[in-house]
Amino acid sequence: AADAARRLRDAVDAVLRRAQDAGVARADVSVDELYFLVRGLTQAAAALPVPTAVSRGAVVLAGLAAGPGSGSSPRR
Repeated sequence: AADAARRLRDAVDAVLRRAQDAGVARADVSVDELYFLVRGLTQAAAALPVPTAVSRGAVVLAGLAAGPGSGSSPRR
């Protein structure tokens, strides 16, 4: 189980880095912060109707996007 968790974390880290390198994800977000957000979002969403969970998830994802107003520039 620990090996699978490590492989998943490594894969998520690789995807996050690619998104940061492409300029679509905030450069100041770490994989640990992303895990924290996803865990909190999934726990909160479990108690919500699907449309509400989806709209709140969209707000979280929008906050991870790089660009004007994000407070972060693409990672270089």
